[in-house]
Amino acid sequence: MRQTLFEIPYEAFGIPLFGFGILFWVWIAGVAFWFVRQKRRGAATGELLNQLPMMVLIAAAILFLPRAFPGALPIRGYGVFLLLAVVSAVALAAHRARCSGIDPEVILSLAVWLFVAGIVGARAFHVIQYWKTDYLRPTAAETIAQIVNIPQGGLVVYGSLLGGALAFFAFTRRHHLPALQLADLIAPSVMLGIALGRVGCLMNGCCFGGLCDLPWSVTFPAGSPPFHSQVQRGLLPSVLLYGGAGAPVSVLYVSPQSAAAAAGLRDGAVLREINGAQPRSAAEAYQLIFAAEDEGRPAHVLLDSGKQLDLPGGSIARRSLPVHPTQIYSAVNALLLCAVLLAFHPFRRHDGVTFALMATLYPISRFLIEVIRTDELAVGKTNMSISQNVSVLVIVAVAAFWVFLFTRAKRTAAASAA
Repeated sequence: MRQTLFEIPYEAFGIPLFGFGILFWVWIAGVAFWFVRQKRRGAATGELLNQLPMMVLIAAAILFLPRAFPGALPIRGYGVFLLLAVVSAVALAAHRARCSGIDPEVILSLAVWLFVAGIVGARAFHVIQYWKTDYLRPTAAETIAQIVNIPQGGLVVYGSLLGGALAFFAFTRRHHLPALQLADLIAPSVMLGIALGRVGCLMNGCCFGGLCDLPWSVTFPAGSPPFHSQVQRGLLPSVLLYGGAGAPVSVLYVSPQSAAAAAGLRDGAVLREINGAQPRSAAEAYQLIFAAEDEGRPAHVLLDSGKQLDLPGGSIARRSLPVHPTQIYSAVNALLLCAVLLAFHPFRRHDGVTFALMATLYPISRFLIEVIRTDELAVGKTNMSISQNVSVLVIVAVAAFWVFLFTRAKRTAAASAA
């Protein structure tokens, strides 16, 4: 796990890079150059305008990122693999389109629609699912900042697929394209994107599994999602800290049976200083406490209330208990499905079958992986996670889709014979 790979400063040699800085004007100039060049090549204005949403999104990111992440722009491992997933999926689809005699520009235009709608759908699904626990903050500004902090994690595959499906049908309908043929073409790319995205989940620590004593089990550091889950469930006596991005570091939860609770640390306490240093984030607070422990002395904590505490060594666990690396299971599963779809596609007898095969196999494998995941609670009285419930609904829907495909194929064959 490595949530932050590095940070990019907002200024270089006193010159602003973000906001209305160098990057913004370089981006505007680049877009203008690309537009003029495409027009000279004879591209239609309507086709070029299809790229407008992505261009505006990038410009908005350059303008407003300094407000969302004060100090410097963190480059998250999750975000990097999400970008790699999108680029790889689009490249594979464009290559297969070219081999099938389809203009790759169609895939690039479609990718913009799918990317925007997929991100919105995936984030909306996660926000709705974890609104109270992960997104609701004391102020509206903090809540919004948490919602838009996508590179830190929090995207649901099924939300992405739902948003992408709506965008796909809107795109094919608007441009009068064969929906089933395109769906078959991009199906392996969807699985490739999910495979790489799941590696990003491993970097972020989300989508984790249950306790595991197998040789390939993994542990995650203090402050990670598995760590938080185990502390709150009483499996790991420790302390949960929250803060950063301008918010003070505070205590989210203290296990009653932990050494920190015995030392007097309580829920809701704000940490002003640790060993004389002011922590800027929860991760930095953990590091300061562990540094004191490594030196063989207690961590001296000054609370915002003025109270002083000495946390003895071992007050806070450094890592979670071993868990299943379900992110790797999911990545391998999606990669294998991508290979199966690529191998099957040349043998399909009519359009839509490759997509239907993906929509059949993925929900089944997802349902099984969810059995050993513990990051999602059961929904209602189903005793199944929300993703398992959605998987069941998808399987029912795809069964109807198979009936539609074979009925359509028989009608086509009958019409050809007549």
